[in-house]
Amino acid sequence: MLDALIAVRAVHAAASMAAAGAILFRLWIATPALRDADAPWADALDRQLRAIAWASLAVVLISAAAWLLLVAADVSDRPLGEALASGTAATVLASTRFGHVWIARVAVALALGVYLLRRKPAQPLSLPGCAGAALAAVLLGALALMGHGGATPGALGIVHLIADVAHAIAAGVWVGALLPLALLLAAVRRATEAPALPAARDATRRFSNLGIASVATLLVTGIINTLFLAGSVPALLGTPYGQLLSLKILLFLAMVALAAANRLTWTPELSTGRAAAAMRRLQRNASIEAALGLVIVAIVGALGSIPPGLHVEPWWPLPFRFDGDALAAPRLRVNAVLAAFAAAIVAASVIAAFVSRRRRAAILAVLIALAGLVWNLQFFVVPAFPTSFYRSPTAFTFASIARGRALFAAHCAGCHGPSGRGNGPNALALDMETSDLTATHVYDHSDGDLFWFIGHGMGDTMPGFGDAIDDQARWNLIDFIHANADAARLERRESDGPNAFPAPSFTADCPEGTKTLDDVRGRFARLAVTDGTGPPPAGADVVTILVPLEDQAPGGDACTIDDPDALAALAVYRGDDAALAGTQFLIDPDGRLRAVWHPGLKPDWNDPAALAREIATLRATPAVGRPTHTGAHMHMHMQ
Repeated sequence: MLDALIAVRAVHAAASMAAAGAILFRLWIATPALRDADAPWADALDRQLRAIAWASLAVVLISAAAWLLLVAADVSDRPLGEALASGTAATVLASTRFGHVWIARVAVALALGVYLLRRKPAQPLSLPGCAGAALAAVLLGALALMGHGGATPGALGIVHLIADVAHAIAAGVWVGALLPLALLLAAVRRATEAPALPAARDATRRFSNLGIASVATLLVTGIINTLFLAGSVPALLGTPYGQLLSLKILLFLAMVALAAANRLTWTPELSTGRAAAAMRRLQRNASIEAALGLVIVAIVGALGSIPPGLHVEPWWPLPFRFDGDALAAPRLRVNAVLAAFAAAIVAASVIAAFVSRRRRAAILAVLIALAGLVWNLQFFVVPAFPTSFYRSPTAFTFASIARGRALFAAHCAGCHGPSGRGNGPNALALDMETSDLTATHVYDHSDGDLFWFIGHGMGDTMPGFGDAIDDQARWNLIDFIHANADAARLERRESDGPNAFPAPSFTADCPEGTKTLDDVRGRFARLAVTDGTGPPPAGADVVTILVPLEDQAPGGDACTIDDPDALAALAVYRGDDAALAGTQFLIDPDGRLRAVWHPGLKPDWNDPAALAREIATLRATPAVGRPTHTGAHMHMHMQ
């Protein structure tokens, strides 16, 4: 069913472009260019353009009906015949955005058919001409409402939709007019009348100007759409959507290269003695561009039927990735400058190769600069794995940390130790030191790296647990590893300032309703583990949330988190389950865990004045988050 839907979408889009392109070419290019060509070949060309438009509109209507039936069958999960008999198609038309847009586009296609009943070509700025152009533009632009462009929510969705509509119109105008241009050039080559060559020059010039405007629009809107639907290099390279989009971009660049050759090389030749050869080349290039455009349309049909790259985990195909944190390392700043200098030389050399006659010297400069660029860029890449750009779906909750803690005890503590410091009972039997998972090197790896290590192991030093631990369990383990490493820093109180680590997400029951971590942003939150008696009230800018021990009832009118997973996760930060009672945690207005206190520490947070001073200190002192680029992450040049 999906393959049929992709094929129908592609045919429908191609037919829409062909119909609109023929109508707009006839209106904007052929009519003004052939105004003085009162000859049979001009009339024959006009009949060809009308025939293309008529046939394309017929395909638009037939493919629209097929598209509707396929969508109805997919929605109802029934065969095509049953979907039609059950009235699902009518429901889709009446109750969905797809149905509403479908009705509008069919009406526009029929209106264009009425417009084509006018045999005499309309003038571009006449009322019929403007009406025909508007209808053709709507036929193209409304395609965007039937794809991903109309699905982005909020104000950004308007930007995305406008870009997608403009992209569809520009693509249809350019690609749809290529076949008519090839037909015009072929007709001129066969003609013997004197006005034929000037008409070809005028038509080619007009099409070239239209192409420049279309390409500029496609570049701008293509970048916008790529940001919305792919959003990153990993999504472009590591998802089916991104790979198809990358292929589409490459084909588009090939079309632009052909268009540039036409504009800069062959169009000027129409005014010389080589006009006949130039027309042959222009006709051939237009046919090649049209063929590439058809391939792009087929790709677009597939792109509209699969999830955007931004919503799919990317499977990274390269053995390395760029390490942005490396730019913060002072010892690598010189390499960054050299890499930028080498990139500038590459760009300048490429330009020189086109504008000068000394192309061999320019090419040699490009090769030398590229070698220097590659040499310096190696300092800014690190080893990567297929899952390096996976993102955790757990939202770093108390439940995930608690489950990860139990999994760690069952599968990892034997080597890494119960607290992850590399001192497990099995460590003595290993040939090399077991990693301390509270050390800073943990932060040098992305979540996706850790996901790969847990599932596939690390060479000869660590076995993979992919067969014993499913994907969800791996993410739970990663949440525990991060929480445990954060806890070690909270315990040590780093000398360079107060800590600020992501606080676990939670849901608390409050007198006024349920509250989450996001609901208390803007104020300090105090989580207090109680054994029956909660701490004294704090200031108005502090939300106190009680976490009663398992044998205690929730605390009165206060906000509470009555969840064993919360206790298990908070015990990770406390470092001692037995001493958890009375422990308090401060979360700042940005949702970051800043400090931990337990009975016996000074100052005493049960003293409202002491707690207020602690909060004032945290507000005034820059926070230190998770370490980045500690130097433990090996770069490619160190392998």
